[in-house]
Amino acid sequence: MSMADELRELEELRTQGTLTDAEFTAAKAKLFATDSGSTAVDPIEAEQAAQRKIVKEAREYAMALHLTMLSGFVVPLAGLIVPIVMWQMKKDELPGIDEHGKNATNWIISLPDGNSVFQVSAK
Repeated sequence: MSMADELRELEELRTQGTLTDAEFTAAKAKLFATDSGSTAVDPIEAEQAAQRKIVKEAREYAMALHLTMLSGFVVPLAGLIVPIVMWQMKKDELPGIDEHGKNATNWIISLPDGNSVFQVSAK
């Protein structure tokens, strides 16, 4: 079986839910290490690396989610819609995003100083 076939098989197992993302990453790293003739990758190290990558991605995504609230200054109502859409897209995939999305939505609805997104200024 070629490396491409093994990668396709691993991807199918991950898509079916048989392998977690961490297991998939570890198996892929082991496959590449075996093919290149280098030393074998420790599965624990591969899993830890995968977890660090997920945590980093979650932090970056949470930061972007909070910063998109400022997009309302550029496009009206974008500061309300974009963070909520981002939250709903990744709340089940990345750890902590559900809480960040709830916080951002709560902040949008009840802005400080009594200013609400839904208030119409009388000028």
